[in-house]
Amino acid sequence: MCQWRCLCVGQTGTLQSSRRREGKSSIPPGYQLFEDARGLAEQDVFFINQWKEFGQKDTVPYRTKGRLEAALKRVEEEEIRRAIAATVILDERVYRSVLNAT
Repeated sequence: MCQWRCLCVGQTGTLQSSRRREGKSSIPPGYQLFEDARGLAEQDVFFINQWKEFGQKDTVPYRTKGRLEAALKRVEEEEIRRAIAATVILDERVYRSVLNAT
């Protein structure tokens, strides 16, 4: 509850200004990511493949952009891994069918 109150109160001597003096951000990181996700949704970016084709990546904050780029990299690596695994399974099936045919 304290964190959300920090977003709303902005007068001198309030909780928000005391958190700034302590060196703490007034916006929790999770809330910032939520706001970034909402902003992307407004620009019709809902899925990671849409992020790949998104042309205005420079408008997204650095932290969010880094997380999305890392997720995209993992998805692409997983697609490559699955494609290689599918090829290996196919070759093995062909080998077994030829072996069993004789």
